Amino acid sequence: MNLTPDELAELIVVTIKRAIGGPKVHDRFVAVEARLATLEAARPAAGVEYAGVHEVGKAYNSGVLVTKKGALWLSLRDTTQTPGMDPVSWKLVVKSGQAGDAR
Repeated sequence: MNLTPDELAELIVVTIKRAIGGPKVHDRFVAVEARLATLEAARPAAGVEYAGVHEVGKAYNSGVLVTKKGALWLSLRDTTQTPGMDPVSWKLVVKSGQAGDAR
């Protein structure tokens, strides 16, 4: 098949348009857009917040960082639990180091 450059370009454009307009691609875009909307709705609006040293009994929102005994913890959900005591509510981000340990 011998095509001129213009004919080849037209063939490529038509092929891409058909692929993008097909039901499989459309369904994938719809699924990705729905997932993106879910992820954007779940993230904190103002980004990550550092709330200082953890205070026992204080309420922390999801996405908040606190320190406890030199370690940095991220709250995974709204909680009043203590970091290190409830793995469903807190995730260790940075483990505390030894005194003078500056690696």
